[in-house]
Amino acid sequence: MIQIPAERAIGASSLLTNLILVPFLFLILPSKLLMSGMTMLDLAFVEIALGVGIFFAATFLVTRLQKHVTDHGVASIGVVFIGLPILCFSFLASIPPMCIAAFALGCGLTSFNVTVNAKRTTAIPDGFRSTMEATLRFFCVLSVPFGLWLAQAGMDAFGSNSVIALAVFPLVSSMAIVLFSKSLRAMLNTPRDGNPYYLGRYARLFDKE
Repeated sequence: MIQIPAERAIGASSLLTNLILVPFLFLILPSKLLMSGMTMLDLAFVEIALGVGIFFAATFLVTRLQKHVTDHGVASIGVVFIGLPILCFSFLASIPPMCIAAFALGCGLTSFNVTVNAKRTTAIPDGFRSTMEATLRFFCVLSVPFGLWLAQAGMDAFGSNSVIALAVFPLVSSMAIVLFSKSLRAMLNTPRDGNPYYLGRYARLFDKE
């Protein structure tokens, strides 16, 4: 996986995103709402909006986007709509706009994950999918404990809004990787012709296995 540039891009983007996303959903967001005097019911509304965004994108949005932009375009839109809504939470102070941001976040998550995972499945040769998927999952979870520790330390020192604002650095880095990686763009935009993209492009790597 490390020898394939597109896989490096996906792994790096996933690591940076999960550094923020998981702590945001399970630690920072609940803390922000409860410390602001809101209730668990308010938090439930925001989380429901996130779920509605995920469902809406999976059932409607992704297929509509694919009719007008390339798969790389859909993935790029997705990663932008992961980062921007999270950053918006640093200055949002009421439930309705938070629900809108959570809905947008859900749409972004699904747009990115569905598009990238679908193309990776066809790009990886038979017999290598489980190993490469496990490697990617490792990168996805690698940063979570560190992100949780940083989030807790940051909230103790600066507060939840400041921690969300500081998330701009890994989130923008993740966006840049997806937006500007030529190898990832080539993999995502390659037509599905039944031949695994990685096998045609990196046959030497798979012959060694």
